[in-house]
Amino acid sequence: SGGPIAVSRDGKTLYVASTNGLVYCSVDRAQTWVRRTSITNYTAALTTNLVIDPSDPNTLYIASTTSATTDEIFASHDGGVAWTSVRSVYPASSYVFELAISPSNPRQLWAAENDGLWMSNDQGATWTNVLTTPVDAVAVDPVNPAVAYAGTGYGQVFRTADSVGQWTDVTGTLNAGQIKTLAVNPAQNGRILGV
Repeated sequence: SGGPIAVSRDGKTLYVASTNGLVYCSVDRAQTWVRRTSITNYTAALTTNLVIDPSDPNTLYIASTTSATTDEIFASHDGGVAWTSVRSVYPASSYVFELAISPSNPRQLWAAENDGLWMSNDQGATWTNVLTTPVDAVAVDPVNPAVAYAGTGYGQVFRTADSVGQWTDVTGTLNAGQIKTLAVNPAQNGRILGV
């Protein structure tokens, strides 16, 4: 069955992850597909997110359950041939809802989890909890990687202008209920969409 999809900036390279840990790649705009290395042998794997480095189509990150007690984020720097676990969490306390990669600083990754928002400035080698509120969605400003937005399961949207410090509730009159995903308008980066 189908799972998340990621497309390179130029549209030539596409990755699709199935819900059982399989990853497929196309380097010709989806004309042909090649199966890549599975991220897990866990048959009940639930792959939730897949993001691609905007400057390198061979670098991608994926979030998936890998056992009944583990949720992991994996990195590949060779187009899905080899995978490295860069974050492992216990799903009962820290499920990964959404991943984001900074469009202007691809070394910066974000993970929206139910124990808060986590950020890495080194392609996932180290992680810092930058917001302790449970977060379901994250989006990064396409121009300024210090500006990020976090959406909660209670309909709140938070904004930071310095990546790790002060977070401001910018929900305003938004009455969206649970925020599952956020997007920043690339033409007007002060405008966001929450669904």
